[in-house]
Amino acid sequence: MRGLLTSLLGLAVAGPVAAQSCFWSADFESGELPAGWAGSTTTIVATGETIAAWAVATSQQANTGGFFPVPDAPIGNRFAMVNDDAAPCDCDLQDAVLTTGPIDLGGRQSVALECRVFHDEAFGSSPAVIEASTNGSDWSELLTLASRPDAWQHLLVDLSAYDGAPSFQLRFRWSDGGQWASGFAIDDVCLLERAAHDIRVVGITAGDATLSPFLTSTRSLAYAALPLEQAAPLQATVTVMNRGVDAIIL
Repeated sequence: MRGLLTSLLGLAVAGPVAAQSCFWSADFESGELPAGWAGSTTTIVATGETIAAWAVATSQQANTGGFFPVPDAPIGNRFAMVNDDAAPCDCDLQDAVLTTGPIDLGGRQSVALECRVFHDEAFGSSPAVIEASTNGSDWSELLTLASRPDAWQHLLVDLSAYDGAPSFQLRFRWSDGGQWASGFAIDDVCLLERAAHDIRVVGITAGDATLSPFLTSTRSLAYAALPLEQAAPLQATVTVMNRGVDAIIL
């Protein structure tokens, strides 16, 4: 289906649809933060012990207390997270920061950041922010993230202002707002050089996500006893992202 969709979308643009690969990436599947990354520390309120604020975890580990429901997608996936609720934390996370090591963008053009984030901004926590620096000291805000309580968000952030920078860094910041519970998760961090046209499939689900799975015009029985004859035809929902520089008009 991915190949078919890309072919169809290619008919709607003036030129080929090219999938650009990452020249720098981190998926956290090793179970540890990548070499060169630095996470802030925090203090356990009950004991005064200083611990790492950031960890690599699974959805099950993130939601051990029921307050940080990171979707398990794909199943068994690992990600970097800061979490007010997971053991051993009962922590002050007013400013939790995760910073990449220096990245050489020399000779790079039309650079962009692609990543997934889970940010529900629940229980009084504050917005999450992505920042950038070329010297490790002076930081500029790239994006303040909107909250979404039920799903991972797929982000694409233009970094072309930093093309050619020999020592570029990203950092991700989140605050619990002085409250307790919730957190922030990051996954599949990728830097790429954007092509003019680049369509990527970011999600495929069975069924039309905008419609009921039942024939809503026929409701003679309760849903618990719904016969197959009242089920709507099987459909698929495909979510795509335009990673290219040029707009796509369908």
